Amino acid sequence: MFKTNLAYLIYSCSPNADFEFSLASFSLQVYAVRDIKSGEEIFYSYTGVQAPAAKHRKALKPYGFTCACKACSLATPESDKFRQNSSKHIQILETLFRSLIEHDRKHNNGMQSLRETILPNVLKFRRKLKEEGLDAMAGPYLSSTILLRDLYSRLGVTEGPEYQSLMRDLATWMLIKGGLLAHFMSPSGNAEHMESTVAAIAQGHFSSCGGKPNGV
Repeated sequence: MFKTNLAYLIYSCSPNADFEFSLASFSLQVYAVRDIKSGEEIFYSYTGVQAPAAKHRKALKPYGFTCACKACSLATPESDKFRQNSSKHIQILETLFRSLIEHDRKHNNGMQSLRETILPNVLKFRRKLKEEGLDAMAGPYLSSTILLRDLYSRLGVTEGPEYQSLMRDLATWMLIKGGLLAHFMSPSGNAEHMESTVAAIAQGHFSSCGGKPNGV
């Protein structure tokens, strides 16, 4: 989390940050929901990011502006439909994943169904989420990240550009989930410990139960 004036943040239907109210400090705390590059502007949304463009425009009308983010300016009936159905889509993939695990075990076929059926569809789904600006570490994208990690673990995949991208996403998620970024930015934060933690996450050495990386 980091200190900022909420008025300085820019609205987007494809946000890279979110905020929550902290009773401890009695303030709004802003936190990243995906990796934010140096110099990149901070965007947040106060409408449902999975809603169609027309619904965004209606929700924003009282605020006196029209959103010009990529999700709105490049919206098509197909992209609107994808955004609306993305939660249902990932649920279908998760159900099919569990079903095919049992199928592959029963037939002792080396996880062939997972490799040939589920994996290509999960990768395609994640690419589409990124294209639509729905790659915040929440909702369908977070679910697809966890699903892909389970797939790669079962299939023994440990390299390749898609795998490296997944590891970066997991590192970002663990930073958000564990509050490690706030620790790193505080005066008492240990930079060396932070670097070793992120390295461990990026290499996949973390508990499947969530929480903290193994050995950290």
